[in-house]
Amino acid sequence: MSQAILNDSSVPTPIEDAVANMKVIEAVRRSAESGRWEQL
Repeated sequence: MSQAILNDSSVPTPIEDAVANMKVIEAVRRSAESGRWEQL
C-alpha cells in the first residue's frame, strides 16, 4: 500500500481480497462466540 502511495501507482492487491479477509475474520469471531466451526 505504501509503495502504491509513494509511486502513485495501483494497489497490488484487489479490494476483493480485503472483502474475503473480512469474511474470514467475521467467521473466526462467530466461531469464538459459538464454540463451533462456522461457514464462510
